[in-house]
Amino acid sequence: MDEQIKALKDGKSIFIRLSTGNYEICDASNTEIVEALSKTCLDQMQKRVFVDKLMLIEKHAPNFHPICYDLLDTATRPLTIIYPHFEKLALGCSVDAHRIAIRLIENGTMGRLVKAVHGPLFGVPVGKLENADVVEMEKDTAKEQVISIGPGGEVAIIKA
Repeated sequence: MDEQIKALKDGKSIFIRLSTGNYEICDASNTEIVEALSKTCLDQMQKRVFVDKLMLIEKHAPNFHPICYDLLDTATRPLTIIYPHFEKLALGCSVDAHRIAIRLIENGTMGRLVKAVHGPLFGVPVGKLENADVVEMEKDTAKEQVISIGPGGEVAIIKA
């Protein structure tokens, strides 16, 4: 794990495995590598900003709507929230002109990675990882839920 942390600190990307698939991730504030990874993503709606604490979400999603707390508290599966605006992150983190896809992962491994870069991580899905060092994040195989929040707190289920 020390090698992966060093790579993130050095502005490089690493690979993680979640219950929802494999991702190549980097420091979300590093514009150069975020843009490079973003260009490799075939489906922009699959990009994710990974955090380990709600306070990190609040720092980058201004006026985080209260309904999001309820959604996160009641989620029984991995949950990604498509949020209507963001700040203090590279523009390439967005899934479209103004929105980001936020995934909260509360485990010690994600916490160590986020702490290493002092902020969120940005990731794009990748296929099978044959000969790569992969950091395992989640052990279960639960399907991801994706919910979009409108500017006024409107909730739309994208993927149930």
